[in-house]
Amino acid sequence: MLPYFEAYLKSGYYPFYRESHAKFRERLVETVNKVLETDYPAIDDVSQDTIRKTRKMLMVLAESCPQTPNMSALYRELETGRDQGLKMLKALHRAGLLALVDSKGRKLDDLSKPEKIYVSNTNLMHALVPRVDSGVARETFFFNQTKMGHAVTYTGVGDFVIDGKWTFEVGGRRKGFEQIADLPDSYVVNDGVSVGRGNKIPLWMFGFLY
Repeated sequence: MLPYFEAYLKSGYYPFYRESHAKFRERLVETVNKVLETDYPAIDDVSQDTIRKTRKMLMVLAESCPQTPNMSALYRELETGRDQGLKMLKALHRAGLLALVDSKGRKLDDLSKPEKIYVSNTNLMHALVPRVDSGVARETFFFNQTKMGHAVTYTGVGDFVIDGKWTFEVGGRRKGFEQIADLPDSYVVNDGVSVGRGNKIPLWMFGFLY
């Protein structure tokens, strides 16, 4: 099971992996470019300069995810204003390229500064980032799977809170309850293990949520 899961994290999220497994990364990068260069301007009235800056935003955030972003510094780096930068961020979110975590479960239109920003899924991470951190990949997979049908928020204690009740700490095979020991309804999600025990759950099992 675990070798298949590791393979999925790199090249199993999108259905075209079956038809072009050897060129999966190339096909995925082409898809991202099509979203930015064709789909984005078809939906919003944006200039080529905005498309260029949006692509740069994606790459900057992908290389530093997850983070509690300094949006002002990011907008300065992109040479854009706050309002335009926020529109670009929301466009990347709506396109399924970035995923945003908030501390209060606010809707996208109400967000001006998300608590954390992730690349939407681990396949995108491997396509966009030269070297993927294993810890970031674990959190990205967990968030990607749980946000479908559930409210996922960030509190600073534990990695994620689901539906305002369950706290999850995501880590490797030796990850324990040290950070969430005093919290009720708390669980540790372990990567690299096949079977869970008690309130410890294997990471791969969250792939069966939907």
